[in-house]
Amino acid sequence: MKFSKTLLLIPFFLISAGRLFAQKPTFNFVINKKGDTIKCDFKRPFLGKLRYQPIDANSYIKITTDDIKEYYTVKDSSLTVAAVLPDKTNPEFVTQLERGRIKMYEKVVVTYSQYGSTYTYYWYVNKGNDPLKQLKATTIFTDGSRKERKNMFAEMIADDPALMEQFKADNDFSIKRLQYYVHQYNEDILHPQGRQVNDK
Repeated sequence: MKFSKTLLLIPFFLISAGRLFAQKPTFNFVINKKGDTIKCDFKRPFLGKLRYQPIDANSYIKITTDDIKEYYTVKDSSLTVAAVLPDKTNPEFVTQLERGRIKMYEKVVVTYSQYGSTYTYYWYVNKGNDPLKQLKATTIFTDGSRKERKNMFAEMIADDPALMEQFKADNDFSIKRLQYYVHQYNEDILHPQGRQVNDK
């Protein structure tokens, strides 16, 4: 018998928070649906969802997508955001790896059985406010073939022609390499420095 559970773990490919923020935060915080940033402490019960306690408050509050749209933990420099995954209608929390015109996310599903636990990683990208698309996963059950997913991402970065051609010629489809292209694209948009980037 098997059952699965989605967990928010330390990202498979650790990155610097500098890729997400102009200046790395030095405190834990949550951002609620109103857009308010609340400094806080976190506590995860042995069984149950993560909770936060606003500074100077006396009680912990359960973190749900109904009230919170993102939160940051200093301990592992990770940013968690509420996002709607492909073929889903309700948001769930995923780790955000890159933030810019193109954003990159990671979801981890842990499957438990009598033989132990298995970790399956999924990575998603989206551009601007477009819906998320699956880019890669550590399972054979993916959203389209590798060629289809590579073409999807090439189209996503087509307004950076030089980077797109570099990506199309690259046979490395590892998550580390894919994250490089997401990060480089966002850097090129912010700092073209002579590169031909279409601003749209």
